[in-house]
Amino acid sequence: MRYFITLIMICAFVLAKGEDDASYVQISIPVACMREEGSHSSQLVSQTILGTPMKVLAKEGEWWALKGPDDYEGYVNISGFVPMPTERLEAWKNSRRLMVNSIREAVVLVDSLTAGEGRNVLSSLVNGSIVEGVIRAGSEFVKITLPDGRMGYIETSGVAPLDSMPKLDMEELIDKCYSLMDTPYLWGGCSTKSMDCSGLVRLLFLNYGLLLPRDACDQFKTGTEVHEDLRPGDLMFFSTTPEGAITHVALYDNDNRYIHCSGKVKVSGMSENDPDFSHRYYRGARRVFDSPECVGIKSIKSHSWYF
Repeated sequence: MRYFITLIMICAFVLAKGEDDASYVQISIPVACMREEGSHSSQLVSQTILGTPMKVLAKEGEWWALKGPDDYEGYVNISGFVPMPTERLEAWKNSRRLMVNSIREAVVLVDSLTAGEGRNVLSSLVNGSIVEGVIRAGSEFVKITLPDGRMGYIETSGVAPLDSMPKLDMEELIDKCYSLMDTPYLWGGCSTKSMDCSGLVRLLFLNYGLLLPRDACDQFKTGTEVHEDLRPGDLMFFSTTPEGAITHVALYDNDNRYIHCSGKVKVSGMSENDPDFSHRYYRGARRVFDSPECVGIKSIKSHSWYF
């Protein structure tokens, strides 16, 4: 109990000390909710995950208006982040960092030598989380530092250096998507815990250091248009009426089938005769590629908030 109280006092001190000069913050919990207004009852518009730097737009009590690296804006409760003054941001950009590439949650342990989990669990991080740490050759665990300064251990197999993100591999991306089968739908969700249709697409491409726009209607403007011969990983777009706004996005797999999040992550067929046909109007496809010339895509490697 004494340790717990001390930890709360330290966090409160750090928050108060950095609040005045914090033009940026860093998400410090596994998944932080971004809401339309500064209230827990306000609509969820998106989510952001641990380690993500966010720009401060306004401070309204315990709710701050923040903008993410993808320019998406929303209100986040102060329990979900720590201040990141300019000098801290610059130090972080020059530090050795790791991204969680395990498609399922990666457990952070207090002590790597203690068997089992239970009280040895410090946190559990979702895919795409960013922590500070250096991988040592031959080591089963790597020591990491979380944004709030806590240290722990995570399996080396579940992380990769942020400065050496893999090249975009569409077959691998689809395999990762299949690993999320049956994950529940959540409006505004953008993590492997639960997601909406565009959140699924966004989190998959983040594994390759690519920041896609948050919403399906904006993802429809990315990459290059594809008219025929769709390939695995091509983004397919749908609307609820023939000429209506884009409201849904999916990833093409093969044989006229695609994988998407609608109620849950699942596979559907494009033919009306398919038993799993989804009753939406297909509006076209876009192909995303790993290149600075790819329209509407931001790369972590070239983003000034990361490097």
